[in-house]
Amino acid sequence: MDTENIDVVTPAEPEEETKRRKGFLAWLRDLPARLRALTQRQRLIAAIAAVGAALLIALSILAWYLIFRQPISELPGLNVTVPPTYSYSVSGISRPLGVAVDETNNRMYVTQSDGARTVKVFDLEGNALGQLKAPSAHALHSPAYVAVSRSTGNVFVTDRGTNQVYVYDKTGRYLRLLKPKGEKLWGPLAIAIGSDDEIYVSDAGGKVHFVWVLEADGTVIRTFGRADGLAFPNGIALRDDGSIVLSDSNNGRIFVYGADGSMMGAIARGEADAPIGMPRGVAVGAGGRVYVVDTSNDVVRIYRSGAGKIPEYAASFGEMGSQEGQFLFPNGIASDDHGHIYVTDSENNRLQVWTNR
Repeated sequence: MDTENIDVVTPAEPEEETKRRKGFLAWLRDLPARLRALTQRQRLIAAIAAVGAALLIALSILAWYLIFRQPISELPGLNVTVPPTYSYSVSGISRPLGVAVDETNNRMYVTQSDGARTVKVFDLEGNALGQLKAPSAHALHSPAYVAVSRSTGNVFVTDRGTNQVYVYDKTGRYLRLLKPKGEKLWGPLAIAIGSDDEIYVSDAGGKVHFVWVLEADGTVIRTFGRADGLAFPNGIALRDDGSIVLSDSNNGRIFVYGADGSMMGAIARGEADAPIGMPRGVAVGAGGRVYVVDTSNDVVRIYRSGAGKIPEYAASFGEMGSQEGQFLFPNGIASDDHGHIYVTDSENNRLQVWTNR
């Protein structure tokens, strides 16, 4: 083999490496003496330089975080959802079905489906303030669900007995009926208000159940769900990305639709040994959590959620019973911006309030 044209690289001599190491150790050993030899002015300049370097490093780290930070829900280690804890109950409500919360005006609205069949009004501590009465003395009044506009404070109540939606202002004064323009008959059930004041109302009055999207005056923006075989959709909730979570109650399904009403997919049914039975109320809470009331199993199920994603089952809270933190046919649910979850406990004639830790 011809070795004349091969470059041979020889490693550094051990003696040279040893000299470099000894030189560095000697420098470290002499450093205290060198520092003591500095003048007061030199020490001050060195201290200022060190502080400046530390601040530069801190600002660089902060800038990196602000540029590349992720939403809290996407950070590692937060893939386990901790259920909320029971806080208190508001009793004396006759078979409550729907609940809505208005934090701005310190109001909580709960529909009664038995007894006086009105909408009870409380403050956020559970103190009774009054009630929203139907505009007529119709014998068949049966308020079901309620929603509040964040921008106006107006309150929208669906009435299953009269197939109407009643609108009140934030003081409780009755304003008007809401109905899709051009429609004579409909069967409003679930209701939700979008951030832009679009009104979502499920219609369970005919053979085909679906969802209306309306303006405040009843102008029809669009409908969706007609082709999905819905059966009494009892819960509507809107996510921050504009997508819609809908409980298809009598079919035991939960659908997710895009902001334009196109089908995105379905939420998994939960644990294999405890599939969701009859989903009713739906709410979206902090961090994109989706809460679904499973009325036949007497629990509330929690799903993790992210923009553009189908929520995934995470945990449940509650159990069957009449003690604190137990449910008998829970139905409606709402959440606020401070981590509180409000659940109507229908057969226990009360509203329960839970709090995220």
